[in-house]
Amino acid sequence: MATGFVRLRERERPNDRIKKGKTMFKRILPVIALTLGVTTISLGQVRQDLAPLTGAAQKAFTYFDQVEGHRFDEFLRRIRPKKLSPGLKVTALNMLSKEDLVDPSDKAQIKLCAIDPVLRYHERDSTIELKILRVHTAMTAFLAGAAILITEPALEILTSEELQAVAAHELGHEYYWGEFELARQRQRYLEIQELELRCDGIGIITLNRLGLNPESLISAIVKLDNHNQQYGSINSANYIPSEERFRFIRSMIEMTRAGNNRGAARSEQGRLSEALSNFNKAIGMDSGYALAYLNRGILLIDRKIINT
Repeated sequence: MATGFVRLRERERPNDRIKKGKTMFKRILPVIALTLGVTTISLGQVRQDLAPLTGAAQKAFTYFDQVEGHRFDEFLRRIRPKKLSPGLKVTALNMLSKEDLVDPSDKAQIKLCAIDPVLRYHERDSTIELKILRVHTAMTAFLAGAAILITEPALEILTSEELQAVAAHELGHEYYWGEFELARQRQRYLEIQELELRCDGIGIITLNRLGLNPESLISAIVKLDNHNQQYGSINSANYIPSEERFRFIRSMIEMTRAGNNRGAARSEQGRLSEALSNFNKAIGMDSGYALAYLNRGILLIDRKIINT
């Protein structure tokens, strides 16, 4: 079984591998979403500030912030598309050449098993397959409702939690597949940028709901991009600048904390109904947010005392 680093076949040169990888992606490009690992950044660009969002990032943030009560489980169930039919799944998977696929080692398989909770959360554990590609670039992609594609370098350099993060992002593509296709056909890159950020947002929601560290999405992007700097960027027009992208991701993370902080402030002001709404939003975003649960409990006790 092949594992981790790309292995060259006998008499095969590195440039041959690059050419074959490009050929393979050209063949399946119409039915995949090229996503993580396709922009060029440096570690110096991973900043902690939360400057105001603009453009596509602001639109994507507003998209999630307007979800009623931030009840994202209900929201995702409501917009979740139907599963791909068995016939169409076979057709999509047949576009992958056997020579481009790799059987994961036992060690790699343990990493891949970490993605199972992500698939279950999105009700895709019985339909979406994980396929490992023999490609030099460290990246992941979504194959038309049939599979998440992970290249050998990506599987090697990402931790289990980072694989969960990128898988959650990839599954976000299925929710907006039709919009992606239309925007791509019309070359509307600003719309594609917003949709990619929505996938980041779904990734953050997923990680929060599973009690995982949402910052792992950022660390995964950094690792993939640093690896790929030696090959240049791919499809980078689909993304906003990295600093803005990371601000969006952190804004999504902070959305939960902001809900709790607003709730605490409203509670101190005696605006208990507004405070309760804020705490509920915070819990809706992150079911493991203990402080929001505590504050909501205290508020409900206070309301009961006031009303008696």
